[in-house]
Amino acid sequence: MIGLENLSPEIATDLIGLVNSLQKLQKSCNVKYNVLNKKTNQWSTKEFNYVPLDDILEKIKENGNFAFMQPIGFDKESQVVGIKCVLIHKSGKYLESDVFPIKTKEDMKIQDEGAEITYRKRYAAGAFFGIATEEDTDGNDPEATQKEERKATPRQIESLKMYYKGNALNKLLEENKITKIEDISLKKASDLIQKINELKEKK
Repeated sequence: MIGLENLSPEIATDLIGLVNSLQKLQKSCNVKYNVLNKKTNQWSTKEFNYVPLDDILEKIKENGNFAFMQPIGFDKESQVVGIKCVLIHKSGKYLESDVFPIKTKEDMKIQDEGAEITYRKRYAAGAFFGIATEEDTDGNDPEATQKEERKATPRQIESLKMYYKGNALNKLLEENKITKIEDISLKKASDLIQKINELKEKK
């Protein structure tokens, strides 16, 4: 952590106030995921709540003493692409974290890549400020393997709503066993949007 060793009493006081306010944030978003029991080979659905990144950023903005940035770049020393957390105090002093790696694949769709970056930013922010951004779950049960099913992004939902209406929307909800389109998984949304784009290109 760069800058932590040179904190003035003023910055330390402001930082304590900011961190304490972040600790009070509500875990207002929900993620459902599937867990496979290795002994029974049966899947079960579990869920946990978490603090959305937007709430963290808004609380920092409300504080008025700091600006928070999460630039993405290449770290020459570790040879990885990742996210840094930079907290700038109104005095001009700043704190900067090490790089939090971003896990991407060569064949990853742009929608999934964007969701992965947001996911990592939330974890990076939580680690940087020392806050628990999500509930503890028993998903690490040695008898199970966990597969998180993240929900589609707002942009994906917007794209799907432009295409799926009326009976087509009802059929989509029924097929995916959801009550509203906002509950569709990120992966499913990515696949559907890709198919829509392919159909448009054929026309």
